[in-house]
Amino acid sequence: MLATDYDHALAASLSRFGVIVSESDARTLRRAEKTLSRWGERECGDSYDAGSFYVSHAIERDETTGHPYEVRHITDCRNNGATRTTRTRVPDLERGALARVAEVCERLGFVFYHQTDPRGASLYVGPADLLPGPADEHYNRLTCCAMDARQVRYFLTRAS
Repeated sequence: MLATDYDHALAASLSRFGVIVSESDARTLRRAEKTLSRWGERECGDSYDAGSFYVSHAIERDETTGHPYEVRHITDCRNNGATRTTRTRVPDLERGALARVAEVCERLGFVFYHQTDPRGASLYVGPADLLPGPADEHYNRLTCCAMDARQVRYFLTRAS
């Protein structure tokens, strides 16, 4: 399936709210969801065994500046488990993705919810009047911007 198929399916899914959503806006939302999902995975961290070294790494935000850093803890298994930590500043992809989502949602009259747990979808959008309360408590009433192939086939067959 092509990326444009995913964009078309998300636009069709969002149109059920009575708002015409362009494929360009749907693409922006879908790509932002993917970026936020990958960012969430990086915040949770990962680790690997590199022979005589054990490395764990994760994205952390500096509490005073708010800048994101990739923090690596490198354990030397040959040297009594001595550990050294490095911090490398990384581009803030989360902030950029959320700004793009906010711009699209404002133009469409939607609200959005960013789910930071990477085990599920990262972005939900929909009209504000659909929610009886705050988006973080009722986001399951919004449309998920992560489309799988089964959902794309459903919307493409309905459109034709």
